[in-house]
Amino acid sequence: MAHSLRLLVIGLLLACSACGATNDPVASDPFPSATLPTDPLATEGSTGSTSTAELTDQVLFDRPWVVEEGVWFLTARGYPRFRGGQTSRVLNTTEPGRIVINAPALYGKYAVRIETHTERPPIPEWCEDVVEVSLEVRRAIWMGSFESFSRSWRLPAGDYRVRYCATGLDLAAAETAEDEFDGNDYRLYSGRQLFQLWQAPYDEERDIRIGSDYVRSQLSPED
Repeated sequence: MAHSLRLLVIGLLLACSACGATNDPVASDPFPSATLPTDPLATEGSTGSTSTAELTDQVLFDRPWVVEEGVWFLTARGYPRFRGGQTSRVLNTTEPGRIVINAPALYGKYAVRIETHTERPPIPEWCEDVVEVSLEVRRAIWMGSFESFSRSWRLPAGDYRVRYCATGLDLAAAETAEDEFDGNDYRLYSGRQLFQLWQAPYDEERDIRIGSDYVRSQLSPED
């Protein structure tokens, strides 16, 4: 009996010695805070986020994206206010930490891909329109449209260059004039939309390539 009791005590002591150990992956998470104060993932019905301790060459998003009410943005700060200082350019960067995309359709789906790169990537040959802007990232970015949001993507803090490559905007503009719906679902517009991000010092917005009448129509006379 005494021998059994002694074995029980030893077992309890060994178990307690391991109390400080943990296999919880959150313990090694460089971004232990679950969400940002203005992160849409903090709202009910969110689906989580991806975390990147170091910037790598990777695809963050690659599927159709639904645009509603003509609202479409990529942000590192929160929901754009859409007031004051608005421009007619295809990318609106008048609000710090936010990029508003002025696409042709008020409603519909676009084929969208978002990539991160460790250095400035080459421009794909298929890109008809190419615009580059800067974006300051504090901890994460996400994409939104009206009341819909993507996952948030945690990135190293700093200044980023964002390249917007598009093809088929003229065709999409013609398609949205015909019908924004395909039966009971939103229409998937022609063309592709690519966003490439890499860390780089702040720089002015630059129109690298303008091939569509739609983007050309967004430019002001001074441009």
